[in-house]
Amino acid sequence: GAEALVRWVIPGQSPMLPVDFIPVAEENGLMLSLGEWILEAALQQLAQWQTKQLSGISLAVNLSSHQLRSAQFIDRLMAMVNTAQISPIMMDLELPERLVTEDLSQAKGLLTELQKRGFSTAIDDFGCSSLSHLQYLPVNILKLDKCFVRDLHQNHSNQIIVKAIMEIAWG
Repeated sequence: GAEALVRWVIPGQSPMLPVDFIPVAEENGLMLSLGEWILEAALQQLAQWQTKQLSGISLAVNLSSHQLRSAQFIDRLMAMVNTAQISPIMMDLELPERLVTEDLSQAKGLLTELQKRGFSTAIDDFGCSSLSHLQYLPVNILKLDKCFVRDLHQNHSNQIIVKAIMEIAWG
């Protein structure tokens, strides 16, 4: 699989990372259009891979809280998937952990609906604040926060934490 990663390229400068431009986009009401552009680009890439007979590759796409709160999100997503002629099975949709911690009921409903439509779902930057929610959430993938996996091969404490999270999640 692969993951769609967006960078803002300004000629003559190093690419700008999302941590630098996403907050500005959020403050200025641009996240819905930016998120839709990213989804369309990801779907176009999947369609290209499919024509090159690389159809077994899945693509992970991070979704913003702004997209997920949009009443038209699911309908718009399905329209883009249908236009690109891509199976939802080929996409891993990553929800930000903060959405889960802010509104567990909304997160559960959204995860359930996405999975009903064939998407694989993930919680991105999963941390301890969401640990208690695992028993309620239908999720296929947990992407642990980097504080848990950085130097995992050398950090015995983090090995224990990661193992415990895995056991709780998939008991």
